[in-house]
Amino acid sequence: MWAAGSPDRGTTLIEALAVLAIAAIIATIAFPRVQSMIAQAMFRQSESVVLAEIRTAHAAAMRNGAPVTFDVSDDGSQFGLNQEMTHRLPAGYVLSLDSGGALTFYPDGTASGGNVTLTGAARSLAVAVDPDNSAVAAVTP
Repeated sequence: MWAAGSPDRGTTLIEALAVLAIAAIIATIAFPRVQSMIAQAMFRQSESVVLAEIRTAHAAAMRNGAPVTFDVSDDGSQFGLNQEMTHRLPAGYVLSLDSGGALTFYPDGTASGGNVTLTGAARSLAVAVDPDNSAVAAVTP
């Protein structure tokens, strides 16, 4: 047991407040960076899913011998194949097609062609689909 007035009795309120102040300063510096990293990861994940779904539409059309459409909802928050909106984008993200609400892939390897744009988290991705060979090219502006 410690005797009253012993210097090893514990921490003082001032010491505890100093530790909290240092922790708050570190959190203030680190939080925006963490937030930015999370936003960047969310955009990359959304980008990967959109590109994979476009490529899946192309492959499915050739495999099944029937046209397959890559569809985007009217508000741009969802997308999928053949009018089944199976994917939802994070809040604040929008997907748009310059050719309306659908991009069609045909069994002979061609497509209706057009550009798909993903926008969100202060970033943008443009995906161009060549109508002659269905080549998918992603361009980050």
